[in-house]
Amino acid sequence: PVLTTPLFLSLLFGGGRDVYDHRPGEHNTNGRRQHQQQRQQRLFRGEGATRAHIAAKMGRLDDLQDIMGTSPEDFHAKDNNSWQPLHEAVRGGFIHIVNFLVEQDVDINARTLHGRGPSPLWMAEFIHGLDHPVMQRLTELGAIKLPPLERGQEPNEDNR
Repeated sequence: PVLTTPLFLSLLFGGGRDVYDHRPGEHNTNGRRQHQQQRQQRLFRGEGATRAHIAAKMGRLDDLQDIMGTSPEDFHAKDNNSWQPLHEAVRGGFIHIVNFLVEQDVDINARTLHGRGPSPLWMAEFIHGLDHPVMQRLTELGAIKLPPLERGQEPNEDNR
């Protein structure tokens, strides 16, 4: 309960009461949400993240649906570490976001770290375990479990 209050979240992300965008006692949820989204975009912009990365990371299906109408190419975009929105959704364990992104025809085997990092299926197992719905869904889709490459190992046809 306390961990999801706007005050806690604003403090967590480095803000203060000004994040509310209202006076004490008022409830301006539209202004608060808009301000929080702008703050998240500023936080992740330096990492090359798109709005789709941020929405996937936060488990915000409504934001991804909005993005579908304006910037659907963002579903395939890579940040500075070659993470795509699917990687963010997998890390967060958001099965509803994974399902939505799969419907947008994202690459379910895309590696992070410029082709040297893990695939979404490897991440799902490592982070959540074999019984997690994200792991099960990616397996159903035929995803390939690709671990991070060893130091000095170069990407090739065998390790995709």
